[in-house]
Amino acid sequence: MTRDHVDAWARLLADVEAADRTGERYTADDLAEEMGNPEVTEPDFIGAFEGDELVGFASVLPRGLTDGAYKVAVEGAVHPARRGAGVGTRLVEAMVVRATDVARARRPDLAGRVVTHGPSSNTAQRDLLVAAGFRPTRAHLLMRRRLDDLPEPPAFPGGYRIRPYDETRADDLRLAHNLAFDGHHPGFTPWTADVWARWESGSRTFRPALTRLVVPEGSEEIVGYLTTHEFDGHQQSTGRREAHVAKVGTVPAHRGHGIAAAVLVDCLRACAEAGYDDASLGVDAANPTGARRIYERAGFVVEREFMGYALDLPRP
Repeated sequence: MTRDHVDAWARLLADVEAADRTGERYTADDLAEEMGNPEVTEPDFIGAFEGDELVGFASVLPRGLTDGAYKVAVEGAVHPARRGAGVGTRLVEAMVVRATDVARARRPDLAGRVVTHGPSSNTAQRDLLVAAGFRPTRAHLLMRRRLDDLPEPPAFPGGYRIRPYDETRADDLRLAHNLAFDGHHPGFTPWTADVWARWESGSRTFRPALTRLVVPEGSEEIVGYLTTHEFDGHQQSTGRREAHVAKVGTVPAHRGHGIAAAVLVDCLRACAEAGYDDASLGVDAANPTGARRIYERAGFVVEREFMGYALDLPRP
């Protein structure tokens, strides 16, 4: 696929969301940003066509090191009306071949790992991936809450304060996020400066005014944080404006003080004041820091479950 296909790709994804209820809604501009990533090339976007009509796709995105392997993320889908005809099988074969080539070109000294995800309810996708050698890994939850009837903000933990985000702190925030997750979350891939700038601080969906930093009194060290994104496709599809809480974290030495809960409620109230109708977030179902409980206490409820899948590649 090329940039000429982004409109057709957006229509395909809209039809897939309507059928599979993924909750993931993208505009053509979102997809053009993805294709503009310098980490990828045109062979990393594969289309299945019936004549000139795009009826399925697969995409390949190099990510980096995880648990001693080089991780490559892949995604794909087939139009609901074209399923059962072998299109998905062909696409999985193609994306595994491409992901293998990418992993071996990037880090020939390491084993590769191809990862993807999909709704846990999509048993056809599960069977297709398992047949191709993927194994189920961990469940992830999409949680959502309305922004009318928010709880009163708790007293902010003593000895800490919230700081507004500004672009000069982008790399400090990246390093804090890596510290908060690396070694504590299986499969986590530390973010490089370039990748963070593209998908977080420099993304068209990033909302700096609704991103928060937490620092100790008398210091500017980031020990807690929350980042917010907004996807135009959600409002276009539902008529409701949604703030997506993309990342929430506390560095290990400062856990146990209620930082994450306090900064989450603070940000939700700011989102409501800014005119948002809903907020969403994703969480590992087995998150080792108890994040799900924090989100449930803040009023989030589970909307759907996704399953992760991984295919381990041997060293070349």
